[in-house]
Amino acid sequence: MTTPLDIIDFHNHHIPARFEVTAGRTAPANQRSRWDALARSLADEEFLLHDIHAGDIGSRVVNIPASLSRMPTAACRTRPS
Repeated sequence: MTTPLDIIDFHNHHIPARFEVTAGRTAPANQRSRWDALARSLADEEFLLHDIHAGDIGSRVVNIPASLSRMPTAACRTRPS
């Protein structure tokens, strides 16, 4: 009898919807729709959790890639000098 593996997916990106996905700004016009679709899926928490809820994987390690996004304006505050 074999024991099922508890698979951990170590390569995932998530950008909360309140952040702006900036990576597609400089993409050629023929790639912008691809970046728009990626931006929607990067912000979709349910999409990120689907495989866990379905039992296909045990957990997922997620990062927010700074190179693909920009903080919301309200979160960008300058320090007083």
